[in-house]
Amino acid sequence: MVKKAKVIEQYQVNLYCDKCGKRIDKYSQFLTTFPPQYVYQCECGWKTTTTDVYPHTVVVFDETNAEILPGKVIEVYSENENQ
Repeated sequence: MVKKAKVIEQYQVNLYCDKCGKRIDKYSQFLTTFPPQYVYQCECGWKTTTTDVYPHTVVVFDETNAEILPGKVIEVYSENENQ
């Protein structure tokens, strides 16, 4: 049996003001369009509209034959598991 490790990395994606550089944590308006749009406004007056909600988490999967290390391995599976 061959074991492989599925390593993941998680990143938090934040929205920052283009004008002053401050982080914007929540939207000020919600537009009921399809898809929904979120209006983010900074204290300095800068405003943007996006279909993404901030902050959000992005997970990156990397299938490797890497060493199985505590805290790094999320799932260990067999090559023949799905057959």
